Amino acid sequence: MATNAQIPTEHALGKAGIERTTIKEIAPGVRLGFFSVMGEGAADVAPLAVPVTFADPVETARAAVAELRQQGANVIIAVNHAGVEEDRALAKAVAGIHVIISAHSHTALSAPQLVGETIIVQSGAYLQYAGVLELSFDRATGKVAVRNQAAQPFLVPLDDRVPEDPLFAAKVGNYQAELNDYVAALSGGRFTDIAQTVIVSDFKVTDGPRMRESPFGNFVTDAMRAIGAEATGRPVDFAIQANGNIRGSIVPASSTAVKGNVSWYDLVSLIGLGSGPDMGPGYPLVSVYLTGEEVRRILEVGALLSQLMGDSYFLQVSGLRYTYDPERAIVARVPFANIPIPSTRAVLRAYRVVGDEMAGPVTLVPLPRGDTTLYHVVTDYYLAKFLPMVRERLPMLGLVLKNEDGQEIGHIDEAIVRRDGQELKVWQTVVEFAATLGTMPEFYQTTAGRIVEVQTIPLIVYPVLLVVGVVAGGVVLVRRIRRRR
Repeated sequence: MATNAQIPTEHALGKAGIERTTIKEIAPGVRLGFFSVMGEGAADVAPLAVPVTFADPVETARAAVAELRQQGANVIIAVNHAGVEEDRALAKAVAGIHVIISAHSHTALSAPQLVGETIIVQSGAYLQYAGVLELSFDRATGKVAVRNQAAQPFLVPLDDRVPEDPLFAAKVGNYQAELNDYVAALSGGRFTDIAQTVIVSDFKVTDGPRMRESPFGNFVTDAMRAIGAEATGRPVDFAIQANGNIRGSIVPASSTAVKGNVSWYDLVSLIGLGSGPDMGPGYPLVSVYLTGEEVRRILEVGALLSQLMGDSYFLQVSGLRYTYDPERAIVARVPFANIPIPSTRAVLRAYRVVGDEMAGPVTLVPLPRGDTTLYHVVTDYYLAKFLPMVRERLPMLGLVLKNEDGQEIGHIDEAIVRRDGQELKVWQTVVEFAATLGTMPEFYQTTAGRIVEVQTIPLIVYPVLLVVGVVAGGVVLVRRIRRRR
């Protein structure tokens, strides 16, 4: 449990008596003190944590270091979910932290980063590496230092070169059997083994590059759109998903016996984030209706937030094509306060795609500003809860989630797509779409030109040119008046 988590007393976690700090004595006179913080960036992308909130990481860390010192800890270790950049800032702001074991940013640090006397390590994500950090502690001075030698790297690859431990292999087998039963129940018996091959591919379907349209982003949104239409019984015009909920690339098996196979687990691990009201794994699909103007506003929000907050907020789309200039998302910043002023003019052109892109040429229908036509849009539960909140701070980019009759939806839970009474998860749409294809189409080997980034004249230039023009016109006018006199 994060030390800075603020839990209501009536909440189940509040009644569990979970320790916020702990001390472990590993040798006489060597007492390790542990605490943890949830970073601000991580908390921002965890809206479903409510009613749990998170206190200021820096103030929490200062208090935790002081508390652990008072209890006799002589080595202080923070196990954070904040990301390397926030952890570096924390190390600068709070004295006395010897080691920060970092997370959230999925950074594979081949060597520790040092900020003053604080050692920061992180071992990537998804069990790609085991992080190994060897430390020495000087009892006389209280100093902690790294002692890894060349023979002991900080990151050890976890691949088929690491032999299975028989005891844990047996435990994993038991859990896999339980999970297989669960998957069979969730899928109505269509999938019965998490290792079951769902699709075969001759190539990697990548989720990169950052801040760009990606092949796997196209695959995910196409799946949401296709399976969403089947489940709702209504054609879906647009599907939208954020990069933050797409957790990697499809990497087919490379060994000879199963070369090219992509399993159920391979797919679900890439798109299985979150949960819905049913608390089952994965965000559910949400079906709403928006005007063409509101769809354009979503694209503007994606352009703005990805510029301000990074790749997690970049939006992948299906059924859409648009051209935009990311530099136009912010027209200017308030001097000294560094507060961005959104332009709402980053998206230059937007089109609705009519036809099957994989089958051949399609028709592009302009999606003009001010379009009041209602369109059927699917996204995930996270985005559907997040996007309407934008209007609280940026009314010009606000939108209202509606049903097919154009009436405002009372609560987002009403828009969740259900099948046989159960929430239809985004990961289910991806798995079912892949199973329908059987073989990965070459279409997903590259991007489809859905999102085109261009460079245009910065918006700030126009008012400057206007001022220059007015001044120049005034000068000319004054000169003419003087000549007449």
